[in-house]
Amino acid sequence: MATVKQIAEHLDVSSATVSRVLNNRPGIGSATRQRVLEAARSMGFERDNGLHESRYIGFVHPLGHFNGDMGGYHSALIGGIGSVMSQHQFDLALIDPYRDKRPAESFGEFFLRKGLRGAIVQVRPENDRVVKAMADERLPIVLVASHLDHPDLSTATVDSAAGYEQAVEHLVHLGHRDLGLVGRTAGDWDHRERVLGFERAMAKHGLAERRDWRWTCDSEFRSGQSIIRRIATLPDRPTALLFTDGKPAIGAVSACKAVGIDVPGELSIVGFDDSVRRFDTSPAITCVCQNALRLGEEAATLLLRKLAGEIDSPQHVQLPATFEVCETTGPAALSEPTGTLVARS
Repeated sequence: MATVKQIAEHLDVSSATVSRVLNNRPGIGSATRQRVLEAARSMGFERDNGLHESRYIGFVHPLGHFNGDMGGYHSALIGGIGSVMSQHQFDLALIDPYRDKRPAESFGEFFLRKGLRGAIVQVRPENDRVVKAMADERLPIVLVASHLDHPDLSTATVDSAAGYEQAVEHLVHLGHRDLGLVGRTAGDWDHRERVLGFERAMAKHGLAERRDWRWTCDSEFRSGQSIIRRIATLPDRPTALLFTDGKPAIGAVSACKAVGIDVPGELSIVGFDDSVRRFDTSPAITCVCQNALRLGEEAATLLLRKLAGEIDSPQHVQLPATFEVCETTGPAALSEPTGTLVARS
């Protein structure tokens, strides 16, 4: 474990300079400040109060904070991260850089003040700049469930685009040609990938996309219910509907019963699942699935390998999505001139 004096001698600067940087005091140039922070991390700085080298890993939620409902995805993701961290005697801390980072400090100083060895970060597009700033400082971070072009950034993602291509293939095989899509209002990278997979498969089969059969909603049950109520009023409906989020698909299945739309006789539904929520409805929902627990494990393993010096260049881990056929997809319904729907035998 390095002391302030050892860091100073290593960098050929005064102990006062090192102390000012480590205590986030002003009056030190940015280049010197960065050198001191990097040396403190690499040499294992031990504070005067006798605390051992930090064993904390941070997790940054897309919003910075949880709104009270962690949800199935983040529960599984953090469970995967935590299981790997505990095996290596690290502790996981939920951090909010949008709230807690001081205006004058670098992210390296923020990490040091929080006692973080590294972080696993998930962001929305409006906060991409935060991840890029961390990567610019060459901090040990892993971006999860997203991808940014940066020469010093490692990522852990799921190939959900391929999952949606499989979903469209399945529906086409069942005779569907009139497909609708319900996307996420907040256009996160992984949700955009799901839309891209849908669009690629539609183009592959020469199926025309109808913009009036494209909807967006937030990730709540009631949003899926609202979409179904709107579809029920249409004289010309899609025969199949794909959701890029899990909760709205569950809400949609429940709403179909309320408005008298038979699933899958009149409308086939494909959802998305991070765990086993597809079995929470009757009928069980056909879904594109990702293993969020394993995604967390892969992100944590990648970060620990970086911290151990086993890898010194960006790594990109991509897990496959799976497509599971349950009970909400069936043969396409045929539309008669009156607009009524007749189940295909």
